[in-house]
Amino acid sequence: MAAFKKQKALIAGASGRMAAEMLNRLGFECSIADLYADHDSHLICEGRVTKLQKLADLANHEERVREHDFVVFTGGLEGCAALAGKLARWTKAAFTSAESIYQLADYEVLNKAMVDAGVDRYPFSRDVSKVDLSQSVYKDLRHSGTARRASVEELTDGLPQGVVYQRFIEGESVALIFCAGNGIATCLGGATQLSEDHSMSWVGSISGLQLEPTELRAATKFAVAVSG
Repeated sequence: MAAFKKQKALIAGASGRMAAEMLNRLGFECSIADLYADHDSHLICEGRVTKLQKLADLANHEERVREHDFVVFTGGLEGCAALAGKLARWTKAAFTSAESIYQLADYEVLNKAMVDAGVDRYPFSRDVSKVDLSQSVYKDLRHSGTARRASVEELTDGLPQGVVYQRFIEGESVALIFCAGNGIATCLGGATQLSEDHSMSWVGSISGLQLEPTELRAATKFAVAVSG
């Protein structure tokens, strides 16, 4: 009987820890390449962690990438479509976010998905006349972790390309990972996102988030609408 070969997965992106945890539970041997390479990542991947100064540095690791059976893109590659394409040529891509997020930088697509999912209380807008700046954030949809509280003095002259307003929502930020397609979405797990001194500057996450059933249903509807 042939020996079972444990498949190797390279987790590429800025939020790979949660994906690595889930793949480990499924029996995969995971490595992480990201911008943090923190202590928890080393524990999960038994030291198989590559710390990067910027995600584009992955372009210099062809041999290391090819050692893996597939690469999982977990975010942070939104501005690196060329890099994502290169990694996908070196090994099998299990999930790629770069090209799809370029398309989803169209805030009207996201607004429609929210309407379809019934969670349309916080639409995105570029029209300053339609938002209350004192109760809004602004963010660049092409890059994660860019949300900042809006300032009347700072933003009344208009927004840079790709940046949108959204109503500020009090409370914790959370992240969910979905496997979606063909009108079906399955939540693989969730994490609470940590910010630094309430500045909305993302500094990490704590996995194991459990959502209330009603919240999970709403989030799943949104994932189905976006994937469509």
